[in-house]
Amino acid sequence: MPTYNGTPGNDVIDGDQGGPAQDVINGLAGDDVLSGGDLNDTLSGGDGNDMLVGGSGNDVLVGGGGVDTLSGGDGDDVLGLTYIEGIYGPDAGETFSGGDGVDTLVIEGNTYIDGFGPPPTDTIDISAVIIDGTIERLLLQADWTELDFFIYNYNLKLTATQLGNFSLIEAYSNITLTTAGTADLGGATLYMNGGSFNLSDAGNSFILTGAINGAFGSTGFVVNGGGGADTILGGLGGDTLSGRDGDDVLSGQEGNDILAGGAGADLMSGGAGDDRFVVAAAAEIAAGEQYDGGDGTDTLALTFSGGTADLSGANRIERLTGNGQAVTLSAAGLDGLTTVTGITAITISTAGVVDLAGAQLQVTSFTLAAGGNTLDLAGLATAFTVNGGAGNDIVTGGMLGDTLFGGAGNDRLNGGDGDDLLVSGAGTDIVNGGAGIDAVSYATNLDGAVVANLDTSAGTDTLIGIENLIGSSFADVLIGDGGNNVIDGGAGTGNDKLDGRAGIDTVTYANAAARVIVNLSVATAQSTGGAGVDTLLGFETLIGSAFDDRLTGDAGVNTLIGGNGADTIDGLADNDTLTGGAGDDMLQGGDGNDAIDGGVGAADIASYAASASGVTVDLAVAGAQATGAAGTDTLTGIEGLIGSAFADTLAGTAGDNRLTGGHGNDTIRGDLGNDLIDGSLGVDTLDYSLVGAGVTLNLLSQAAQDTGGAGIDTVRSIEHVIGTAFDDRLTGSDYSNILQAGAGNDMLVGGLGNDTLNGGDGIDTASYAAATAGVRVNLNLATAQYTVGAATDTLLGIEALIGSGHDDQFTGNGADNSLVGNGGNDTLVGGLGDDMLNGGAGSDTASYATATTGVAVSLALAGAQNTGGAGTDTLVSVENLVGSAQADTLTGSAQVNRISGGNGNDVIDGASAGDILDGGAGNDLLKGGVGDDLITGGTGNDMIDGGAQIDTLSYAASGYGVTVNLGLTVAQAVGGGQGTDTILNVENLLGSALGDTLTGSALANNLTGGGGSDVLAGGAGNDHFVYLAADDSGIGTAADRILDLAAGDILDLALIDADATTGAANEAFTQVAAFTNAAGQLTLAFDAGSNTTTLLADTDGNGTADFAILFTGDVTALTGTWVL
Repeated sequence: MPTYNGTPGNDVIDGDQGGPAQDVINGLAGDDVLSGGDLNDTLSGGDGNDMLVGGSGNDVLVGGGGVDTLSGGDGDDVLGLTYIEGIYGPDAGETFSGGDGVDTLVIEGNTYIDGFGPPPTDTIDISAVIIDGTIERLLLQADWTELDFFIYNYNLKLTATQLGNFSLIEAYSNITLTTAGTADLGGATLYMNGGSFNLSDAGNSFILTGAINGAFGSTGFVVNGGGGADTILGGLGGDTLSGRDGDDVLSGQEGNDILAGGAGADLMSGGAGDDRFVVAAAAEIAAGEQYDGGDGTDTLALTFSGGTADLSGANRIERLTGNGQAVTLSAAGLDGLTTVTGITAITISTAGVVDLAGAQLQVTSFTLAAGGNTLDLAGLATAFTVNGGAGNDIVTGGMLGDTLFGGAGNDRLNGGDGDDLLVSGAGTDIVNGGAGIDAVSYATNLDGAVVANLDTSAGTDTLIGIENLIGSSFADVLIGDGGNNVIDGGAGTGNDKLDGRAGIDTVTYANAAARVIVNLSVATAQSTGGAGVDTLLGFETLIGSAFDDRLTGDAGVNTLIGGNGADTIDGLADNDTLTGGAGDDMLQGGDGNDAIDGGVGAADIASYAASASGVTVDLAVAGAQATGAAGTDTLTGIEGLIGSAFADTLAGTAGDNRLTGGHGNDTIRGDLGNDLIDGSLGVDTLDYSLVGAGVTLNLLSQAAQDTGGAGIDTVRSIEHVIGTAFDDRLTGSDYSNILQAGAGNDMLVGGLGNDTLNGGDGIDTASYAAATAGVRVNLNLATAQYTVGAATDTLLGIEALIGSGHDDQFTGNGADNSLVGNGGNDTLVGGLGDDMLNGGAGSDTASYATATTGVAVSLALAGAQNTGGAGTDTLVSVENLVGSAQADTLTGSAQVNRISGGNGNDVIDGASAGDILDGGAGNDLLKGGVGDDLITGGTGNDMIDGGAQIDTLSYAASGYGVTVNLGLTVAQAVGGGQGTDTILNVENLLGSALGDTLTGSALANNLTGGGGSDVLAGGAGNDHFVYLAADDSGIGTAADRILDLAAGDILDLALIDADATTGAANEAFTQVAAFTNAAGQLTLAFDAGSNTTTLLADTDGNGTADFAILFTGDVTALTGTWVL
């Protein structure tokens, strides 16, 4: 193989110079002329503007740099165009001519043009190169010597004319046409794996008819139109054709193609195969795009969202997919559809026959054209709405419940399967409901009243297979048949005549514009209020409106349905079904076994107000329950009850209930939830016995109150309460209440009425804290007892009492009692048992008068103490004691105490402070202790020790006069039945109401004789002779005598009102020489003969003495210290 190399200059080298051979000729630099000869030569021009002629044979010609001219000549030649970015590139004017044979243009460069990877913007532009039509093949190669090493990821630019010359292209890159024109690649073989054709903006004709894509894994081509009006014809495979801007013509031809017109009024045809038209914007349709699917199963896909789309220009489309659009199709365009998805509604733009039976449709709405359509939806499992046009339409529904509007014209509506609504418009229609429960509606009729008779099929239209009727807004006559019909007089206020005939028929006012009042027992015309004056016959079921209706059944079996609104429903007699629906409804089943359903309202009420006797109703019972005279009822969705005029038992649920007893003595059980409970008239009982926690309830309150264990209840007109098994606090009203607490430690407050307080089991308390006067309660009594301050109560099962703020008297029983006096001066009698006696405020007394054996009680002890005869008691805030009839030991505290021993030989110790001690009967020991004590020994031989301070011994209770001498420290017979007393540490004496002889000691004594003719002797010391009233001393022999009034002694008349005539309190005496008929005067005269000074006092001003006091000796000079 000879090789010829040129010089740097301009060379002319002819390969034939050495004879025929396969020559290799290299021109090198310079403008060379190289000729190959007859065999298969290889010519390389190098730099310079070279001319290479292959001659005969299959030659390889590579121009190199410069503006070269390559001519292959005869044979199958390869013409190489070297492209190395920044070094070599095609120069304008380069010329490539293949000559005879099958010639190939090879664009040769390194694998990546710039050597640094495949930038997507790298472009090989050969549009300026002259390529004549004698070159059949185009290859992009990494090395023209190895024609299977392809260049990838480049953009190749050339003219349409250049491209159209080739019958085989191996370009694994994008090819862009730089000029407008026609590129006819029909029948060509192209290798375009991953590459696409991109047309120029000036408008192109791009033909791939019969072309195939031979690249591995590829079936068709990707062609993108430019900005002009392009014509793009696809090849044999599945092409993707995009028109982009301009009014384009796209034809997929063979294969399963994808066509996207883009902007402009595009004309697209799929041709053979299952093609797909893609519409990305509503503007494309608005511009006038047309779609012809051609053969195969073709799809029109609307990928934009919502809106409307006029697809009247679509033909031979089998599948339509959308994204929420409402579309318009011609009858012909719609007729061929087998699948519709993502479309909300279809409007048929032209009259015609559309058979969609068996199609798969996700659309639910059709609107027909005005010229008269036939639409067949038979067998489709979708509920359709079809709006007929102005012509004579024939519409057949699908398998489900369709709504078919006939519109104007004489229409034929066939419901098909399902429960259909067939709306008759203007014209004379034939309406066939088909299978299912079908209704014909005249709601859109504007021509006047209609007559529809399902029994005879006569009337405005021909009705076949229709079960239900809906009238117009006029005065219609609607008649059912022997089946179960639903008849609706229609909207408006027309005066309708509605007749259900035989069967179980329903009249409905669901479409009424206002509330209705309907009574099925009225056979004549009745004013319904919101729906005109209607005449109803033969109806068993009544449906109300969306407003507050009043629905009444008849004597038969009825179903009454309220709908929305707060309805009042009355079933009257027989076994009725009542449904309230939405709203807070009032339902009354009446007699019979009724099913009562309140619906979804939050406060539905079942009323038994009309029952002939008391009822028993429990809202917690899920099934049928025998209510009594009102039958066996089933209640669902009921939150409230109204009882009868008799004694009812009403029970709620764990929810919020409204329970009203009505007349009669009712028992109401609210249980849990925030309930409104109204006993109404009668003596009613509220029962909390099933509640799982203690409750607090006050019958005085009319407001909502937190009961604790049973929710927040509002309680009215309740007289009796039954508590829980836990700790309750029940408060009555001003009426007579029965408070039954049950188990638990309960607090019962009866109030002002005659109450029964039953604590049940547990440690229970009856409280009188709110009483407005002192109360007297004895827990030993099981019958009614008059409490004084809180009417007459009956207490059962009560272990504890709480008193009022006044003077109370509490008596316990044999149990362990807690008696709390609260305010006031209370008397607490614990009785047997271990009692807590708490006096509270005031001067309170613990009494053991009922004890059968002696007790030992100390007020100074703070804890429990064993009393001996009355259990182990705890005394709190108790100031006074009363002993038993036996021998007691009673001890005071540091406070002022009043202690009474009662009968028996008692030991009484006042302890600290000034106490009042009374031994009572028996031989008692009384010790005053510290403080100024007042001591009464009582009958019997008593030992009296006043203790420290100034103490007083009183015989005021004696029925006879006594003789007492404080100067004696041994036992002395005091007389008057008071026994023989021993008196120690006593400074003062108080006599009886009779004639006493009282003698003081050597100390300063207070002597008060009291009533009767007393003899007083103070003895040594500065003594005080005290008179409490004017009748403490008499006149003459009945006058008192003071034996030893001396200097330092005091006569005290301060407590006597000297002037009884003025009404003023406690005025003082005035000493005068003689009475002057003025009240409040006293005279003092000494009689030496009798050695007696006589004091006379006039309290009424009549001039005569009302009382006198005699003094032994002359005391007239001693009056300076007297208290007058």
